[in-house]
Amino acid sequence: MTVEFMHWILFPAVVFPMLLDQLICSRLASRHPDLYLELGEPKLGASNIGGAAWKLQKLVWGFGFLLLRDALLSTLCVSAMVSWLVFSIACLVSFLMSISWKFL
Repeated sequence: MTVEFMHWILFPAVVFPMLLDQLICSRLASRHPDLYLELGEPKLGASNIGGAAWKLQKLVWGFGFLLLRDALLSTLCVSAMVSWLVFSIACLVSFLMSISWKFL
């Protein structure tokens, strides 16, 4: 059951947020190049602990994208926030399930 859970829930919960992050970066690069440069040109393959990644997360979680009045970017950012919350919950559930099975 744990392997199935990890396969069908956790894997998409990881891939989808990464895809959304890439789409957000692409949208920023094409429609808001000044802001993209100001953020440090965040990329999917770059370290997620670098300055550019933190600035991008601040833009998303701080709702800074709303100031740009870009409907598609807003949709992508809100979707990314929801998907990262789902990912966090999936990780927590997976962890709790693995602990509970050790005690059965």
